[in-house]
Amino acid sequence: MFWNGPDEDREFEEEWWYKRPFMRIIFSPLLRLFSWKYRMWRFLRLPPEKRRKIVDKKARKIRKSPHFPKVSKDDLVGRDEEFFKVMVSIHYHVFKDPEIRKTFTTPPPKLFVIKGSSGSGKTFFAEVVQREAFEKGIEYGLLINLLKLRPEQVYSMWYGQSAQRLSEFFNNAFYNPSVVLIDEFQAFAKRFSSTTEVGMEETRVQTVLLEKFDELQKKDYRTIILVSTTEYESLIDTLRRRGV
Repeated sequence: MFWNGPDEDREFEEEWWYKRPFMRIIFSPLLRLFSWKYRMWRFLRLPPEKRRKIVDKKARKIRKSPHFPKVSKDDLVGRDEEFFKVMVSIHYHVFKDPEIRKTFTTPPPKLFVIKGSSGSGKTFFAEVVQREAFEKGIEYGLLINLLKLRPEQVYSMWYGQSAQRLSEFFNNAFYNPSVVLIDEFQAFAKRFSSTTEVGMEETRVQTVLLEKFDELQKKDYRTIILVSTTEYESLIDTLRRRGV
């Protein structure tokens, strides 16, 4: 399941260093430091077995982490259709599987909303997806970044810092092949009054969310996002329209 060639290079065609091989050689040391796309391009050009070996070694360490999902698709019951839809999106956007990409005239979604009451298995479903994406990624020679975001990781007592933290989180997700879970999404996207200082901070957070979701849709990042919420109807319309 490795592809080295035009299909993988297509995502780099607009980069100046890709179009100018001579300049790429000259600036290679700087590009390695400052360009995540250049680092990705170099990694994808490695021989398939070398990629697999590198990824396997890192994956063994990651699996030992207490935060690594312990569930698998064999544990999932009654969500086959939803699971299939999300995995197709991962194969299309994250793995960039050429066979999958040929079958779609319109790209599948990059953002999925998982709604339901507490205890209905939303987080469980998302973790199954993340685990499956991680294991499949190894077959493609890719190490998939499994990220989880909760409100307490973002909100701060210092004005302006919450939006900055959120922006940094998304930058990390976008610059690596990633499957992201945003838990308790209503804490970020609920309707509220913006007249208070707290409301103004939440407005800044929602602005960053909208900007990052739009950036994800417009750019060819190897990232998909799952958001889970118990209060779907309370989410602001502009964010609800961006999810499936």
